[in-house]
Amino acid sequence: MINNSQLKSLGFKLTHEIVESRTASSLPEFQEVAAHPSLKKSSVYLWLSPLPSSSNYYEVLYVGKAGYGTTRRFSQHKGGFRKTSPGSNHALIREKFEAKRKILVFGKVADEIDLFGVTVSRYSTEEEALCKHLSPLWNRAGFPDSAKPKKSANKAKTKSKTASKFVNSLEEDTSLWFEELKLENQDRFSRILSYAEGINFLREMPQKIIGGYTSQPAGYSGIPMIVYGRFTTSGRVAPNGWFLRIPQPTSKASNLTLFIPQCFLDGKVNHARIAKHGTSRQEFFYPLDVDHFLLNPEEYVDWNKLDTRSAQKKKIK
Repeated sequence: MINNSQLKSLGFKLTHEIVESRTASSLPEFQEVAAHPSLKKSSVYLWLSPLPSSSNYYEVLYVGKAGYGTTRRFSQHKGGFRKTSPGSNHALIREKFEAKRKILVFGKVADEIDLFGVTVSRYSTEEEALCKHLSPLWNRAGFPDSAKPKKSANKAKTKSKTASKFVNSLEEDTSLWFEELKLENQDRFSRILSYAEGINFLREMPQKIIGGYTSQPAGYSGIPMIVYGRFTTSGRVAPNGWFLRIPQPTSKASNLTLFIPQCFLDGKVNHARIAKHGTSRQEFFYPLDVDHFLLNPEEYVDWNKLDTRSAQKKKIK
C-alpha cells in the first residue's frame, strides 16, 4: 500500500495509465498521461491500482526498472503481454479491468553515483529497495536480504554451463532485450556467451548485469552490460576488478561485441581489427568484427598474460 504523500516524497510522478486495447490485438496498452524525464532516462516505475474506497491510496501491483527509459521498457512489456496464461501480466491486468479497477503507472529517474571514475545509475538498486519496501503483488523475483548477506550473494546468478541456459537465467530486462534481437544477433549473442563460459577462470567468476556506464565508445554509454569480475561485499565492481564486459546495445548502429582490458591484448594482434578506448589502467579493447573474434580469439587475447592494472601485477588463476 502507498499513498500520494509517500509517492511525492519518493519522487514519483504519474506518467501512464494501462488501458484496454483500442485495436484488434486486445493487448493492454500504455497510454501516456504526462511527459516526464523517466521516459528516456534510467528509471524505476510502479504499477498502482487506486483503492475503490480512497483515491489517495494505491495497491502496489508491480515494481520495475528501465535501463533505457520507460518508453522502451513499456514496448518490451507490450511484447510480453502476448503471453495470456494464468499468472501472466496480461492475465493479471485483465482481472483488474474486469473488476473495474484502474492501473496507473508512476515513474522516477534513478539516482546516479560516481564509482571509480565513471557515473552509473542506481536503477537496479532502487528497484530492489522498492520491492523490499513495498512488497508488490506481481513481482515474481525474490530479492535477497542485504542485512544478512550470504557467501553466495556476490556470486553470479547467471551461472551455467551452456549459453542457452545462461540466456534463460538472465534478468528480465536482458531476456526481453534478447527476444527483440534479430535471429542472427540472438545467435551471435549466444556465441559471445559461449566464448565467455568456455574460459575456465571466467566461468568460475561472478557475473552481474550493470547498467549506466558513461564515457564508453560511441553507442555503448548508458546501456546494461554483463560484467565478469570481482565484486565487493556491497556488490560493486572491485577496483580494476572487471575482466570482461558484454554490452547490450539498443541502437542498430552499435554492434554486438565484448570489451577486454588492454593488458590481455595479444602481442601479435592485427591492430586494424580492434578499437581501443580509455587511458592508462582503464584502457580496454574490443574487436571490430566480433564474428572473426569468435572464430579466432587467440589472435586477439592472451588470458595468460599478467594483469598489470594494479600495482601488484599478477597472473590470473
